[in-house]
Amino acid sequence: MIAVYATFLAKRRTRRALSRLCDDRLRDIGVTRDQALRESERFLWRGDWY
Repeated sequence: MIAVYATFLAKRRTRRALSRLCDDRLRDIGVTRDQALRESERFLWRGDWY
């Protein structure tokens, strides 16, 4: 159970960081601002966090 929670926290931290990137850095990794914001809004309990 601890491993699942740790994975959740890591993914949440990564998604929040993605939403704070500037447009130039998003372009470097091939992600649009809209995609980054949608990704950062995903929820664990809806089953769409993988």
